[in-house]
Amino acid sequence: DLKAKYLLPAFFFFYLEVVTELQEVKGASLLLSQKVFRSTELLFKASINLALLKKNGKVTRLPANIRQLLEIKLNYEITLVVNWQIKPKMLK
Repeated sequence: DLKAKYLLPAFFFFYLEVVTELQEVKGASLLLSQKVFRSTELLFKASINLALLKKNGKVTRLPANIRQLLEIKLNYEITLVVNWQIKPKMLK
């Protein structure tokens, strides 16, 4: 499940900061939030609900040891800085 809100545009040559946070760990799913910033300006935000599936497509529970490791990282933010350096002739 994905809920996304585009607030402002981003363009090539922008330095963007992508912040992802693990917000909740359940028996078979994870809830993440993601925000994209240009400097301090919020451009995009999303709420992402991921489910663990078996090969047959059925939902399955996270193993207890994995769930415990993820719970330690609750509210832990991972930040990625992105710079799209595309030369104008590449856009043709």
